[in-house]
Amino acid sequence: MKRIVVDASSRSSTQMALNELLTEGPTIQEELYSTLLRFRLHKYALTADITKMYRQIIMHEEDRNCQLIVWREHPSEQIQIFRLNTVTYGTAPAPFLATRCLQMLSDANTMKYPLGSLAIKRDFYVDDLLTGSENFESLDLLRSEVIKILNSAGFTLTKWFSNHPKFFDSDCTEKSLSFNDKSSTKTLGIHWLPKEDLFRFVLDDNFNDLRATKRNILLVSARLFDPPLVTKAKILLQELWIQKLDWDELISLRLDTSWQNFKANLMQLSSISIPRYVNVESSAMCQIHGFSDASGRTDAAYTYEANLLMVLNACCLLQSLEWLR
Repeated sequence: MKRIVVDASSRSSTQMALNELLTEGPTIQEELYSTLLRFRLHKYALTADITKMYRQIIMHEEDRNCQLIVWREHPSEQIQIFRLNTVTYGTAPAPFLATRCLQMLSDANTMKYPLGSLAIKRDFYVDDLLTGSENFESLDLLRSEVIKILNSAGFTLTKWFSNHPKFFDSDCTEKSLSFNDKSSTKTLGIHWLPKEDLFRFVLDDNFNDLRATKRNILLVSARLFDPPLVTKAKILLQELWIQKLDWDELISLRLDTSWQNFKANLMQLSSISIPRYVNVESSAMCQIHGFSDASGRTDAAYTYEANLLMVLNACCLLQSLEWLR
């Protein structure tokens, strides 16, 4: 079965794009940052994906004529018109329509399947489930309830990952954690290795041979999302703006040296791994500590929850970042 992807931002002969005429809808899922933090608190973690999520959601009949496909296999054949009856990837409201269906399923099953309902409401990021529990029994029950709720609406969960051996697929070695449905454009991604229960960074190094110009440096820095990693690239961009260089003009030797050092350090990220589980007991006394600092070029602030194991975890990360400088 072929999956249709529509470029709904492409302008027609009227100079209007379909997405300009559609309402995106509000964001109703929690931010991925919150979901990932909660994901690190479970002793046993569990992830899965919904297969072809958008294609399981029926469009209202009166809206289906907005999704017509003109098609023929060969110029000699008669032109055929097909009508798409389900939500189409690439249209502006598609993410909202899909996540709203998940919210509705959660609300409708709160009494019957409380564990699964809660996980669907707060542990999904688009079609990715990031959840877990403290023991095998509750993890097994949570998985069963989520499957039953989603199956009732035609949603099928696949690609199960877990650090618990009972749920681990021997053919799966790592789970890519997507930060949005355009994650393929990201330079830096996070992967979870279930057997080792570690996070590691995966770098898309296709930028390594780009010419050192303001355009290319902006291209790379815009595709990074972690502030400690992107700060040096931002500072370099400040220098380029101050020098009033054109977009495709080669930069000076001094700035090029800084750029090459930044790229070399960035390539070392794949050697860093961070434990997923932060090992916090519910009865442990915790404190929130904050730090901030500033210079003429940039400023930063960090907060973390302070118990011994989390402090050690934070120190390991800070040492890794210090090593990258």
